[in-house]
Amino acid sequence: MLGYRRIRDKLYHQHKLIVNHKKVLRLMQELGIKSIILRKYIHRTSYEAAVSDGRIAESLL
Repeated sequence: MLGYRRIRDKLYHQHKLIVNHKKVLRLMQELGIKSIILRKYIHRTSYEAAVSDGRIAESLL
């Protein structure tokens, strides 16, 4: 689902309608339309993975 900014941009590019972003946001709220927010993937290092599992590697030095 798109957010109010992208919906406003598509209305302008496809239909040449100039609509205020506040109006688009208000209409989306009235219709119960919400955008899907994707979370950024966090890369874990091997050290963080070992600590989170409770395992600690032996020192081979």
